[in-house]
Amino acid sequence: MRPPYRRFRLGFELDQEADTYFVSGYEPYGVEAEVRIPSEYQGKAVTAIRNKAFMGCPKISSVIIPDSITLIDIYAFENCTALERVTLGAGVKAIGMSAFANCSALTSVTFPEGLETIGDSAFENTAITSFSVTRNVREIGMYAFRTKELERVTFDVAAGWKTYPILSEAGTPVDVSDPAANAEKLSKAQFLGGLANYVWRRG
Repeated sequence: MRPPYRRFRLGFELDQEADTYFVSGYEPYGVEAEVRIPSEYQGKAVTAIRNKAFMGCPKISSVIIPDSITLIDIYAFENCTALERVTLGAGVKAIGMSAFANCSALTSVTFPEGLETIGDSAFENTAITSFSVTRNVREIGMYAFRTKELERVTFDVAAGWKTYPILSEAGTPVDVSDPAANAEKLSKAQFLGGLANYVWRRG
């Protein structure tokens, strides 16, 4: 049986400095509904999905990302309108700006414990109704969770967050399970005033 990267026609490029590979593309827009990204290519680790690698692919409905991947770069899956399910490997530390923006069929995502940053508009205009932010996340960009369907955001660590307002317009009302009591922490009033209009940082 041929290896997955050939069957799926994934493109790879070598990061000379790190001596690892990153996924650079999926051409010609792939033929498979489910994409399983390999953890190795030509004997070297695959550690990143680079910018726009899958952008606008019309057929992908499911993506499985291995533990070797640490970075999902900007616009990586933007406008993949058939994408419904994403399995993030344990090694993912950063999700870039607009990485899954406008994936209008995407209904759920589970963040790994090691995730540290979620970029601006990372999940904007998806169908996700709730997000659970894991304990190592330190920054959430503006519009990261702006969706029409959003009902709930919960945090493994609710204390220590500060907000940085970007715009004054109202955002999506959401419920926070354990809102903190003061302005230096997460505030339910701030969320109701517009989660989308803030950058959130902790520590």
